[in-house]
Formats: sequence, structure tokens, C-alpha cells
Amino acid sequence: MLRSGVTALILAGGRGSRMEGQDKGWVKHLGKPLVQHAISIISPQVSELVVSINRNESRYRELGIACSMDEQMEYAGPLMGIWSARKLINTEFIFVMPCDMPGLPGDVVERLYENIRSHEICVARDETRLQPLVFIARTQVIDSIELYLGKTEKSVKGWIKSRDYHAISFPGQQQAFQNINTTSQLQR
Repeated sequence: MLRSGVTALILAGGRGSRMEGQDKGWVKHLGKPLVQHAISIISPQVSELVVSINRNESRYRELGIACSMDEQMEYAGPLMGIWSARKLINTEFIFVMPCDMPGLPGDVVERLYENIRSHEICVARDETRLQPLVFIARTQVIDSIELYLGKTEKSVKGWIKSRDYHAISFPGQQQAFQNINTTSQLQR
């Protein structure tokens, strides 16, 4: 279901260290780059899309989607990618997801959105743990990342736990939240 007022931020700016340094967004899964899987999953669920990147800018721009480069050139993790994208988010809510989760549920945005209520952040939880890179937040809370990063903290989970958050369980969908981090996982 399309949720107006929500911009999806696809995180594609990782180092790819467990993938031999490859730009994970362009690694192919089932014949299609992971970033295109992410776009296919999330575009029917939101009103706008942004891709957070740290290399291959011209290639990502060819997708026809707004791109956000990390404001710090050294790898500072996904929080830097989220914070750097804030200037491109014009909706009340931001939904964040990694590019390497091709099995995300087709209703993930709706389920998180329905449960955010008076909280700042609503984050997905599979059967065993919090999924800190799959969340919806009130866009203004993204500004708090700058102060958090200033404390030399880089953990998305730590930042979420420092805010008013609510976790939503997705029972029976642990596979949906599996990241493709290595070439062996990609082959499986």
C-alpha cells in the first residue's frame, strides 16, 4: 500500500568489506542488482525515494532517484548516511532500509507506520532481535544524529535506543530480514 508522507531511504553506502569491497548495491541477486530489488520492494509503499551512497554516484543517478552522498568522506557507518540524507527528505516520515534485504515484507512500511503513534521511531523486530536498519521515524528526529555522532558513537541501534522508540514484531518472518553480507550468502 502506498503511504503518502513517507520517504524511503535505501542505504547503499557500505564498505562491502565482507563482499571483497564491492559496492553492494550493484551486486547481482537473481539477475538484478540489490539496489533494484530494494527499489522494487519499497517504491509501492512510499511516496518518495532516496538512495544513500558513498561511491559510484553517476551510476546511482542513472536510476532516476535522488542520491545522497555521505557528508564525511571516510566511512562513518549507516548513521552518517541517514544524517547526510536529511536535506533531501521533505516528508513527515522517513523509512530506512538497507539495500541488501531483498526479502523485506511488502507491508513493512504500513505496519511500522500504523504503530508509530506518539513515538519518534518505530523499528522492526524479527523473532530473535531488533532490526535497527529497518525503521520509520519522524523526520525531525534525524537531526539528533549529529549530536550522537559527535559523541563518537556510530551504532544505529544505540541511537535508536537513545530515542523514544517502539519495536514491532514480525513473527514468522525472520528470513525476510536476512541481509546478504557475503558472496556465500548471495549464492544461497
